[in-house]
Amino acid sequence: TTTTTTTTTTTTVATPTTYPTYTPTETWPDCPPPYNNHTTYAAGDISEVHEHIFQCDEELVHWCNIYEWDEENEDLDPSDKQLW
Repeated sequence: TTTTTTTTTTTTVATPTTYPTYTPTETWPDCPPPYNNHTTYAAGDISEVHEHIFQCDEELVHWCNIYEWDEENEDLDPSDKQLW
């Protein structure tokens, strides 16, 4: 007597869903105001520059208020340009 066993494997492929598949529970906050070179920024202030959001750091407040790097400005040390 010979016994034959046959095994069948079924693979189920998931059907993609449309994006997104969840419902947001919170709304995004409003974008911060654009950087204004006529404003004096303090630690914690937030502004937007070229679609990037920056928050003024307490230790670097001086740099938050420099709109453009000026090689002629005697208050600016050339080695500090990386902080700007």
